Amino acid sequence: MSTRRSHRKSRAGCTECKRRKVKCDELYPSCFNCERRGLHCSLTISRGTSELVRLSRVPNVDGPAGSVLALHPVLANAGSSPLSALPPRTWHVDMELMHHYSTVTADTFAVRPDMQYVWRTVVPEMGHRSPFVTHGILAVAAQHKAHLLPGHRDKYLDMAAYHQTLGLQGFRVALSNVNDNNWKPSFAFSSTIVIYACSLLGRVEEPGANNIPDILKLFVLVRGLRNTLLLDDAQLGGTELAPWSHGVWILGEHDDSLYEHDPSTNGSRLPQDMFDALRRLSSFFSTHLPESRKGDYEVAVMYLRKAANLIARAGTHAEIGMVMFFPYVIPEDIIADIQAANPYALLLLSYFALLLKIMENQFWYIRGWPTRLWAAADEQVRDYPKLQKMLEWPKEEALKLYWH
Repeated sequence: MSTRRSHRKSRAGCTECKRRKVKCDELYPSCFNCERRGLHCSLTISRGTSELVRLSRVPNVDGPAGSVLALHPVLANAGSSPLSALPPRTWHVDMELMHHYSTVTADTFAVRPDMQYVWRTVVPEMGHRSPFVTHGILAVAAQHKAHLLPGHRDKYLDMAAYHQTLGLQGFRVALSNVNDNNWKPSFAFSSTIVIYACSLLGRVEEPGANNIPDILKLFVLVRGLRNTLLLDDAQLGGTELAPWSHGVWILGEHDDSLYEHDPSTNGSRLPQDMFDALRRLSSFFSTHLPESRKGDYEVAVMYLRKAANLIARAGTHAEIGMVMFFPYVIPEDIIADIQAANPYALLLLSYFALLLKIMENQFWYIRGWPTRLWAAADEQVRDYPKLQKMLEWPKEEALKLYWH
């Protein structure tokens, strides 16, 4: 007669795990389930630690472009979190994420081998000295696995949020004193923040959701990071991060030949009449906007033309940075127009969305953004027939991309 197995279940789990009816590891001062979700764990005895916010929040930028990031609240002692301080139970998961990053994810961030090398080798080496960088790449590796494995999406998004939060602690400290010693790891981590934000905000599950706040959040985030970290005496050129610049500005960022003539679109995914369409857009703004606003929109279209020029010249080696510089350079008043849901600003973004659409299959973390931008534009121009007509071209060209 077999003996009955003794009862091994514990009743000492935290309140939140009991409520959710999941297994609690009962580790002090916070169980893993509460820790990764940013919840206050009932196992915590000390009340001196600030409560974590929900880990899925994306950092905001407070104030005008160029201001220092106002990151969402993290632990009161927001210092760097070395990997050796992480709970031992996460090590096997971290090794899984690092292996995935090194063998798969790093090469998805660029097309050119030299740019891939920076992501795959240079950035992880920075993490040896600046652990917050390691947390950043583990966060985007987890997001990539969430993208590749929809059945395990929630699991990997929780991992991504966990590492993003730890990385932000060290990044926040670095931002308090950006200098020659820390600007490069800070810039590298800021690049992972943009990827993290793009991926997290690119899809919306609620039908009819308002897209404007997330569009604005992404634009202002890019502007704030770039203005904060690109110091006059600390540019990418001449450093180990130089390929990130050279691979995007293939003619030089200030090369006047970008504007002298339109290159052929053959060999690229650009529509044949891309540059004609941008001229029509510029003419439309010049005709229908008040004199005080024409200049801003003409400048913005000029930057779209610059992006299209780079893409055309790069052919099959077009990089996402050839498009993503746009939020950084457009005039501040257009950012205000986006915030106000100005239909002319949304029309402008619909042409930016087409350039993103061209890149969408190559760069997984921007997927969903063109759709969100066009949904916002459709909503805002529905009472403006002339703007609706101008909106038709980028959407029609996007359909052609889909069928090809």
